[in-house]
Parts: sequence; structure tokens; C-alpha cells
Amino acid sequence: SELEKAARELLRDAEERNDAAARILAGRYLADALARRGDADGALAVLADFPALHDRLEDPRGRRDTQRQRARLLAAKGKFADASPLFKESLELHRKHEPKARLLAGDILAEWFAAARKAGRADEADGLRNEAAAEYRAAIESPDAGGPLAAFTRLQALTRSARQFRQALEVS
Repeated sequence: SELEKAARELLRDAEERNDAAARILAGRYLADALARRGDADGALAVLADFPALHDRLEDPRGRRDTQRQRARLLAAKGKFADASPLFKESLELHRKHEPKARLLAGDILAEWFAAARKAGRADEADGLRNEAAAEYRAAIESPDAGGPLAAFTRLQALTRSARQFRQALEVS
């Protein structure tokens, strides 16, 4: 694809210039392009060195995003045991560095929930869904938490059954 080709060129240029930040940016685009065409292993390989680069750049938010991206790729491959610690790290970094951004915390938990459910971990999935719902409810109630309407929409998607949807409506 054109995105993959452009990302490879940008990545090559960033590596030649030894520009870690540009390498991460181009690498994320490349990983996304590879994942879109079904090459999760290739995407994971591109992202493998990024946590160390984030540490070198003192970029905990970037590390959060990379670990989240890696977790999603591993979960899609059915490797929940490998994905779960990355979701956990992503959530911990987020809560440490952006504690008021409850919407994003809910998103990480919702992705972790979906991975746990897909892996057949019903008890763990239920707990993660409840945590995600709590984050979305907090975002609904706090204007600086990431957007009440977005939080309500995501809470609605998280709680699909009629009984749960009524609970979601009670929050708003």
C-alpha cells in the first residue's frame, strides 16, 4: 500500500538521521499499515524496540501508546497472556501521567476487556468491563475528563444488553 511504502521511506530516513522521535512516528504508521493488511507479526517487529526509545526520550505517554498498540496486536493474534501485561502497563502509565483523562483510561480498559472476553476469561472480562464503565461514568460527570458525550457513547457500546443500557442511561 501507499501508506506502507511512505512509512518505510520515512522510517529509513529517520534511522539514517538517528532521529528517535521520527523513527517512532514513522514506525507507528508502518505498524498500522502492516496490521491493516494482516501482518501482525511484522507490525509487532516494527514496534519491538520502541519502549526503549520512549524511555530514552523520557516519553511515558508515547510508551503508553506503543504498549497499547502492541497489546491490541497480540490480543488479535490470540495471545492474551502476552497482551494482558502490556494493557496493564499502558493503563498504569496513563493513570500516572494523565489521571484526569478518564475517557482514555476507559478505552484502554474496554480494549483489555474485549481481549479477555475473546480469550474466554469471563471473570477477568467482567471486572475489566466494570472498571471501564466506571471510567466512562467518571468522564461523563467531569467536563475535563475527555468528553461527556464520547464517554456516554462508549459506555453505551460497552453495555449492550437492554438491562445494562438502562443502567448507562441512569448515569447520564
